[in-house]
Amino acid sequence: MAHDFEIVKIEDVDPLSLLDSENRITDAIMTNYEFTRLIGRRDFQLKNGDDQPRIDAEDEIDTLEIARRELYAHVIPLVIRRTVPDGRVEWWKVSQLYIDN
Repeated sequence: MAHDFEIVKIEDVDPLSLLDSENRITDAIMTNYEFTRLIGRRDFQLKNGDDQPRIDAEDEIDTLEIARRELYAHVIPLVIRRTVPDGRVEWWKVSQLYIDN
């Protein structure tokens, strides 16, 4: 199913909107586009000093690799906002999605 999506910082999202999982119609699988955009957005945050790494990254200096490791550890502080064709919006935490990459 085709849908539009946006990556949003988790602190910018109403916590109640993250709880509405009963009425979702999209699959709990992260698309390649979402994966790529999450990694890119997190890499940008880390490079600009907007946030500190959420994992032990003492030996790692590559922000892209830190972002990738955070994503696979499900600690990346971003959520996915999916807009489905009928106009409804679904919010997904990274920890709720299966990563197939």
